[in-house]
Amino acid sequence: ERHAARRLRKAPGFAATAILTLGLGIAVNNTFFTIVNAICLRGLPIESPERVLVLGTRDPQGRNGNLSFAEFDALRSAQRSFADVAAYINAPVTIADEGRAADRLMGAHISAGGFDLLGEVPILGRGFRPEDDRAGAPAVVVIGASVWKTRYAADPGIIGRTVTVNGTLVNVIGVMPDGFRFLQNTELWQPLGTMPGVSSQRRDLRTLFVFGRLAPRVSAEQAVAE
Repeated sequence: ERHAARRLRKAPGFAATAILTLGLGIAVNNTFFTIVNAICLRGLPIESPERVLVLGTRDPQGRNGNLSFAEFDALRSAQRSFADVAAYINAPVTIADEGRAADRLMGAHISAGGFDLLGEVPILGRGFRPEDDRAGAPAVVVIGASVWKTRYAADPGIIGRTVTVNGTLVNVIGVMPDGFRFLQNTELWQPLGTMPGVSSQRRDLRTLFVFGRLAPRVSAEQAVAE
């Protein structure tokens, strides 16, 4: 033990890595994050769907579950099998603006990079950037083509317009293409990091759906093993 301690003191970088790895392992065990449950998203209109997998948890009783924000954040920084991972949560939303009746839609909060991971890009404007996806960032929203056409008459001037979503003023930054409703008929998206209270949620509050695109030359079996 004394010899190990001296080695760690002489190599602080290795010590930090060892402590971080140990800490992550303890956290994983304490939260029963014991296995990656990989399910191909076949049948969805996304690029190379066989390379996109759903990630989840499995408890000691063998029940599958979602991830908490803390687990997703740890997974995102520690994993090596995926080119990127993203998380989202669905919930109904109300969109309103002056001169029009409010509409009730299915909305979602999704992490930055989620659209890119799926191989989808807006037909107008842009998707979410990392700076959009954090607490305190200016409120922005991406809408679906169906909302753009039916509510705003396909007006290209929608980009930069301020609308109200769930009583909060937000800036429209993008419009997704026809047919893109990932997932569960979603028609409006906001950054996950701006969802009230998400970063302070309990570690065992597993409400997030998480998916990832496999890195080049990495198989699903290798990802599950990691």
